[in-house]
Amino acid sequence: SSPSWSEIDAIFESACRQCHGAKQWDLNPLTRESLVGQPSQQVDRMLVRPYDAPDSYLMHKLLWDYPDRRGSAQPPPWSEEGGDELPTSQLRMIERWIEAGAPP
Repeated sequence: SSPSWSEIDAIFESACRQCHGAKQWDLNPLTRESLVGQPSQQVDRMLVRPYDAPDSYLMHKLLWDYPDRRGSAQPPPWSEEGGDELPTSQLRMIERWIEAGAPP
């Protein structure tokens, strides 16, 4: 079965929200509402285009070898996470969630 938002949210909570939840950074809070169907501020692409992971800018930011990205891949080298790419299992889960239509 496809991952639920709560599973995706847990990844963001553990790996991303130290910065994305900090007021001083003014970054996307990585909520479902702030991602699904929302335009990127960096490129002409939706952050999460349901059923279309390759055209979702979130994947371009998370997968270090995706080509279409402005700025650094996430998490950045200076982050508290040490700048390591998310584990493949988590990247695949996010991809499967988008491909399933980004369900709640």
